[in-house]
Amino acid sequence: EIYRQRRYALFLTGTRWADERRFGHITDARTTYLPYPAQETVANPNPPTTP
Repeated sequence: EIYRQRRYALFLTGTRWADERRFGHITDARTTYLPYPAQETVANPNPPTTP
């Protein structure tokens, strides 16, 4: 609960990222994948498994 309130308080001050890094709560951005758009899936029914 404290960390959640701290995130909200530090978000607008621009210090949230440094605070998250200090506590080790940053996720690896390279593991975040976005799904293929529906139009792409319809146009190509065999998309690659990894983007």
